[in-house]
Amino acid sequence: MQLKIKLISDQQEFVITDKTGKTLDDYFEQLIDNSTPFIKIGNKILQKSTIEYIDAD
Repeated sequence: MQLKIKLISDQQEFVITDKTGKTLDDYFEQLIDNSTPFIKIGNKILQKSTIEYIDAD
């Protein structure tokens, strides 16, 4: 699955190809989990508060 991620501070979105088998719903569950301020998506670790949106293809 390809994820298009837009950060609040950036003009352009970037694409991560996720081969872990996670769904967009799985990432949503991780984003709303307040036990940690970070999320690992593909080969990146992002601070949740900097993510504007995630779009999946």
